Amino acid sequence: MKPIAKTRAKTSRPARSPKPHSLIPPAMLDILPIGVVLLDSKLRILSVNVEAARLLGHTTDFCSSKPLSDLLLQKPGTSGGNIATSIHESLPNHCPIQAAHTELISPMLESHPVEWSYVPLDSGKEPGGVLTLRDLTRERELQQDYDRLARVAEESPSPIIELDCDANLVYANPAMTRLIQRFGYSSGGFPAVCPVELLRLASRCIESGQEIRGKEVSLVGASFSWIFCPVPSQQLARGYAVDMTDVKAAQAELSRSAEDLRDSNRLLDQALREAQAADRVKTSFLATVSHELRTPMNGVIGMTDLLMDTEPSEEQRSYIEPIRQCGEALLSLINDILEYGKIEAGKLELESIDFNLRTTVEDVLGQFAERAQTNGLEITGLVHAAVPTSLRGDPGRLRQILTNFVGNAIKFTKQGDVTVQAFLEKDLVDAVVVRFEVTDSGIGISPEVQARLFQPFTQADSSTSRMYGGTGLGLAISKQLAEQMGGSVGIASQPGHGSTFWCTARFIKQMASPLAIVPSAELRGRRVLIVDDNESNRMIIHHLVTGWGMAGDQAQDAASAITMIEQQAEQGRSYDVAIVDMLMPGKDGLQLAKELKIHPVGSLVPLVILTSLIQRGHAELARQAGFVAYLTKPVRHDQLSECLRAVLGIPGLVSDGTVTTVPTPAPALITRHTLAEARSSARILVAEDNLINQKLSVRMLEKLGYQSDVVGNGQEALAALARVPYALILMDCQMPLLDGLDATRLIRQREALSVKREAQDEMRQGREALNVKREAQEEGVGQREASESGTNDA
Repeated sequence: MKPIAKTRAKTSRPARSPKPHSLIPPAMLDILPIGVVLLDSKLRILSVNVEAARLLGHTTDFCSSKPLSDLLLQKPGTSGGNIATSIHESLPNHCPIQAAHTELISPMLESHPVEWSYVPLDSGKEPGGVLTLRDLTRERELQQDYDRLARVAEESPSPIIELDCDANLVYANPAMTRLIQRFGYSSGGFPAVCPVELLRLASRCIESGQEIRGKEVSLVGASFSWIFCPVPSQQLARGYAVDMTDVKAAQAELSRSAEDLRDSNRLLDQALREAQAADRVKTSFLATVSHELRTPMNGVIGMTDLLMDTEPSEEQRSYIEPIRQCGEALLSLINDILEYGKIEAGKLELESIDFNLRTTVEDVLGQFAERAQTNGLEITGLVHAAVPTSLRGDPGRLRQILTNFVGNAIKFTKQGDVTVQAFLEKDLVDAVVVRFEVTDSGIGISPEVQARLFQPFTQADSSTSRMYGGTGLGLAISKQLAEQMGGSVGIASQPGHGSTFWCTARFIKQMASPLAIVPSAELRGRRVLIVDDNESNRMIIHHLVTGWGMAGDQAQDAASAITMIEQQAEQGRSYDVAIVDMLMPGKDGLQLAKELKIHPVGSLVPLVILTSLIQRGHAELARQAGFVAYLTKPVRHDQLSECLRAVLGIPGLVSDGTVTTVPTPAPALITRHTLAEARSSARILVAEDNLINQKLSVRMLEKLGYQSDVVGNGQEALAALARVPYALILMDCQMPLLDGLDATRLIRQREALSVKREAQDEMRQGREALNVKREAQEEGVGQREASESGTNDA
């Protein structure tokens, strides 16, 4: 479409004017799309139709009788001159004016481009004329759209064509023209860049009135995808081509890359399988080596412990003790190297199981009790009252950290004491952060050494390894473990003033998580006297008993204890029980008991003696001296609580009967063994393939008061369990024929298949087979794997 040209106002030859009776009635003029203005000879408006009134910006009534020049306002500078002037100039000759252009301005300053014409009328008396006004606003907008679309097509980088029903090329934009010049025409006479079936596509598109998409054309070095759209008004089909050359090239490259990637993945999968196989072989080898190293060391250390219980001579003891010390040093070295190897290889895994925090801490104390007491050290521990005890986490790794800290404290402390404490650092909604501190009175560490102490293979100085042994790996391993548990490690120390090693760890709370020390209704108000020369021991026992609600007093020696008992008697009160240390300067615990036995007031106070593990054989002496209970240090929370209940005659926790506290000629002495026997007298099965460890396990269980049977592999364990309802199974992890994990799985499957749910619940109330995986964690078997097999503890 060509642009509409602007035409100057021009005159033509006189034409016959219409007669007045031929004029169209005004009502008919209102429906015309053009404005009609009837003028008299003086160019006054006689009438206007609706469209003319709109263009003039006034109502039809207002326009009547008004001079045309007053209402017809034109935009300044418009070409073609003033309309009223041009009409006035044409009146003498009665010449019409055709298709002149101008722009009108309404009173609201709206601009309207118009085409106007004037035709004179012969009305007889007073000649006049008709002025027509045609609004060009819409036409200009359409022309602008047309021009814009034409530019889009012309400037488009994509080919655009228009075809008739015979596929004749009606239009091609410059982009298409360039492609025709480049690729030419096909043998069928159509552009080579168009689809081969172009005739059929054009015909179908026009006839169906629907677009056709996705017609692709591939040429050498170029690819196009065509879309054909119908143009119903012109019976044409318009085609648009999208250049797919780069896309096809990218797809081809991606296809090649994908194939290369598949080849690489196949190679990587093969390499991964080989690496996994090698890793399994390595893991199995390390587990086997670990087992084979630890098994004989376990036998050496265990047998030397049993040998020390046979009351050897001093000369024999001097031979046995170095054997045990060397064995323990070698086992510690093996453990450190294997554990650090796990960390370096990224094999360190944390378990998440339910455990009792206080029990874990007390187990560590019990592990080092004899060594500490042999070195003349007091070892004590306390989980403070605010710390929840039922937590979820990795107790094995926590025990490993504390074991390292306590072992170092004992190693570097010549005299004094070692104290382990657990504090509540953060109490969150579903978790807690607990701070553990191990304090000793040893040699201390200088600040410059502290800075590098938690680095691998680091000790205070080169003489440390020569004097005390060790690899310097323990603290580095502890640091890694603490960080894995969401905490950190540190040290506070001064040379000559001891050290405090600390670590923090984050644990999840169990659904029911009681605090470490809870008031007891039965013990509340009872009065207890604590007699011990060691301040740490007195503080910890006092913290426990007062936490239970008891009223506790402290005495640091025998004389102070007798004085306090007499002072209480003068006030009309007495102690319900006294807890007395065996070894004290001046008068020891036995001498104090003998004096109180004949004391008029002191003889009424029941006595509980605390003695070290190395003071074996003192139980009968304690009973003869007047003690009613005998416990070893470090005393456990539950043991002390149960002991006090038994001594005070509180039933319900230890035995069915009431404990008699009145002195008799031969009273039954309460010990940690009688407390354990009161809870259980169960039979235990030991599944162990190593003969030395079999003998060692049986002997240790006998010392604890348990009867046991021994089998050499998992199959024999299953057969034995079918004959005898064992309460506990100590199952080695690695055994021939059937290992411990597989045997445990079969045990649990047998229980599930042979017993109904109700019967299972009833049976488990009476007894539960407890499987313990010995050496499992050290040999690469995690707590999770043991738990999945059905193991209760590892």
